[in-house]
Amino acid sequence: MQKKTLALFLALLSLLIFGGAAAPAEDRPWNPDGTISVLEEPKANQPPGDTVSPARWNLVGTLSVSEEYDDNLFFSDDDQSDKTEDFVTTVSPGLELSRTTDRLLLRLIGRLDRRLYLDETDLNATDQSYLASIRYAVSPRLSLSGQAGYTKDSSPDRDFETTGLVLGTTKREQWRYGLSADYRISEGTSAALSYAYAKDNEKSDDDDDSESHTATLLLSGDLGYLIRESKWRLTLGYSQNDYSDTKDNSYKLMAGFSKSLSETWSFVVDAGARHTRTRYEETAYEDERDENDWGFVGNTELSWQGEKTGVRFSLSQDFLPASGRETSTNRTSLGASVSHQFSAELSGFVSGGYHRNRSDNSNDAEDETDEDTFYGRIGARYAFMRDLGIEASYSYSKTEYNNDNTDADRNLFMVRIYARHSFLD
Repeated sequence: MQKKTLALFLALLSLLIFGGAAAPAEDRPWNPDGTISVLEEPKANQPPGDTVSPARWNLVGTLSVSEEYDDNLFFSDDDQSDKTEDFVTTVSPGLELSRTTDRLLLRLIGRLDRRLYLDETDLNATDQSYLASIRYAVSPRLSLSGQAGYTKDSSPDRDFETTGLVLGTTKREQWRYGLSADYRISEGTSAALSYAYAKDNEKSDDDDDSESHTATLLLSGDLGYLIRESKWRLTLGYSQNDYSDTKDNSYKLMAGFSKSLSETWSFVVDAGARHTRTRYEETAYEDERDENDWGFVGNTELSWQGEKTGVRFSLSQDFLPASGRETSTNRTSLGASVSHQFSAELSGFVSGGYHRNRSDNSNDAEDETDEDTFYGRIGARYAFMRDLGIEASYSYSKTEYNNDNTDADRNLFMVRIYARHSFLD
């Protein structure tokens, strides 16, 4: 107990010393799930081929060591007296090899997360993440992209901030593949066609594996003749999600608008409708049946990036897969963050969000999802030098399980030391 008290005191002390709001997103070395980022896309938004740059190879290594105190490791509801608290040490080495020319961008990335629990030692695991991506400018008008990724993870909160859903400690393998083509039809009009495949494999006795296919066509054009610095958007989408005893097919159509309000403000909004057909396989209690459902889909993003301060806001509604839940959910997500660079060394952030997940289209009522999730985080980073620093954060989250009128909350303290090194500079 003394070790726990000491570690908690150190975490709180670090938070008080470094507390504030966060560095700009493009400078932060952490992802929303708290892991060191080696998977970020390049900062430049222009496709290869728009500007001439010298060809070069780059090899970057990263290493972080973090200590977390979690007072509700398994997100047990407040009515239970067996909440599990623990300290988790994570050692994360990563490596990225990239090749950049005026037409080509190639990236090969790998990262390991060795997770060590102080008390729950049977949960010790080595999570893995790998990504290969390529983007090639065939001509000034056409560029092609491809991506393949694999992850193996086990943390209960691995999807928490992206979906609002808590998973168990079952090990999961994920495969992700994608292809896309961007074509500039005219000076002001462009089209982007993409396809993505995803497969989740749960290493458990329950058959919770899932597979999904998604195809999207985005058309956009200049509206500058009506509204300065603005574009119209039209999105057509199709998705198919396969589970052990259900399959859903969704079609959606959205119309949208984007505008640069100034050099620092940008705004995007899409809104439309979807139609979903869900097929339920025959069970011991029910014959095979189909259900059809209509719903609203949309998303809004608003961002402001000043010299030292950044603000981001997002709101979305869609019908999306829910890993480990044997169903897709109607998900409403709201997120907001404020970051600030106090000095060359010190930066901080405040962020929060909300997820609403609903699914009432299951053969088994126990599989229905009806949850509301709230979360917030405050933290900071101090850079001793460009490639070496320390981070500290505190986050609070709460999930309301509406099916059985219970809820669960969690306090999480984290301190991390990180380093990176470019071998080919």
